Amino acid sequence: MRICFTITFLWGLSFWSCSQQSSLNYERSEEGYLLRDGEQPILFFQVKPKTVDGKFERSGYVHPLYNWSGDTLTQDSPPDHPHHRGVFWAWHQVLWNGSVVGDSWISHKIRFLPGNNQVVLGTWDMSLESELIWVADSISAGDKSLIREQLKIIVHKAAVDYRLIDFSIKLSPLKDSVAIGGSDDAKGYGGFSMRWKLPADLQFTSGGVLLQPRETAVEGEPWISFTGSFTGIKKESVALLCKAAYPGSRQNWILRGPKELSMQNAVYPGSVPTILPKTGLHLSYRMVVQKKVLPEEVIKKLFNEYQQEPDS
Repeated sequence: MRICFTITFLWGLSFWSCSQQSSLNYERSEEGYLLRDGEQPILFFQVKPKTVDGKFERSGYVHPLYNWSGDTLTQDSPPDHPHHRGVFWAWHQVLWNGSVVGDSWISHKIRFLPGNNQVVLGTWDMSLESELIWVADSISAGDKSLIREQLKIIVHKAAVDYRLIDFSIKLSPLKDSVAIGGSDDAKGYGGFSMRWKLPADLQFTSGGVLLQPRETAVEGEPWISFTGSFTGIKKESVALLCKAAYPGSRQNWILRGPKELSMQNAVYPGSVPTILPKTGLHLSYRMVVQKKVLPEEVIKKLFNEYQQEPDS
């Protein structure tokens, strides 16, 4: 059974709230969707385009991402990098016919037009589906639409000590010879990224190895744990698992912090652009938001299980 009703708060904002027998539910506003478990917030998905003083227009990203206690783990528009936005995916190089036509990382000459979006409630999970059209303003004539982005975020019912959140991103070219690439330098950053709050005790662990941030990418396993006192109370951890759709068995990570204020990035494809297949490029990731810091063997087990699942 599904029940929907409208809530109007004192300050005039209205939300449409829907739920079913599962405790997973959501609220919809003009800005986007708040996904919850009971009264506990899980994440907010930004649908309506927003800017920072008229710059860095962005849409289709997650902020806040909440921890187990409902505290915020992410940052949006921090002063040091106002184009960073919570959990997001973007590329410095957006090309058409071999020429750069825009930069989706800082939203330069690229705009994001929201399309259809909805939340589907299941018995054991909740799926948010969203569409964006990437528009390249530098195209001088004709249709400026360049890429259709189709996103599915699946929030799974919580286990005892963790919650799984899946991100499935499909980028389909709307013209021939469309490509994306990371920064055109030795760092090559671009792709799925997280702008965490950066606690002083932040650590990066991949495959049981403590990774040290550096200017260029660090090689690790296709999963990583970010551990620290994000909310200043106790140590907690979020792991990111990459679906094995990348060349080779290792993953390059751009890592920053705790002294250098910046984002964390699962590098794809790097500084050399890749042409989007006509059938679309599919990227998949899974987050493990933990109630307590899980042992590395548990994270590895969850990664192996994720690899066996079909793409959503």
